[in-house]
Amino acid sequence: MKNRQWIRGNHEIGRKVLINGGWNISAQDPAWNVWGREMISEPIQNVSFGEAKQFAACYRTPYAVFMANSFGYNARLLGFDGIRFDTVIPSYECNSLVHDCGWRDDDGNLWPSFSVFSAREAWKRLYRIFHGGVTPDGCIQTPNAAGPLMAVHSFSDHHEIGEGYYMHAKTLKDGFPSDMIRANMTGQQYGFRAEVSIKGGPMF
Repeated sequence: MKNRQWIRGNHEIGRKVLINGGWNISAQDPAWNVWGREMISEPIQNVSFGEAKQFAACYRTPYAVFMANSFGYNARLLGFDGIRFDTVIPSYECNSLVHDCGWRDDDGNLWPSFSVFSAREAWKRLYRIFHGGVTPDGCIQTPNAAGPLMAVHSFSDHHEIGEGYYMHAKTLKDGFPSDMIRANMTGQQYGFRAEVSIKGGPMF
């Protein structure tokens, strides 16, 4: 109830409300014991932090639909306008033969992959949800965590420089190296710009 009131109050003064989008599969959710294991990358990768207990997800599993539709459900329930994602693209590699992610070389060694087009389908679904599906004029904000990935970032409205150098740098020159700005932190070469949202570190 408080969340709805807060969101409604922001709408009344002309603001859009984006929630912070988490990532991966929580082992603390009651549904974990039912179907959580079928949505994670293999081998299992513990990506917990703080008190959160979670494992890396794979976009070639039902996770992609579950993630997008759960945001849509909650947007309808609470009335928020979009999502400011954390580091979600690219996801962790997966070598599951069940997901059809893993592959073997000529010597029989098992190797992982990252399904770019599975992630693309998830972002297309999210874009539809927040641009006419549930919310008429919403916003998807995605960080460039590992540089522009246009198959996915084409379905995002706002782009942010991923957390990185500036969190540990003492100077602007060290925090924003010119070569990495061009190659990894922005997407101007593909027609979009990424903004910086300084989080923590000496320069904050």
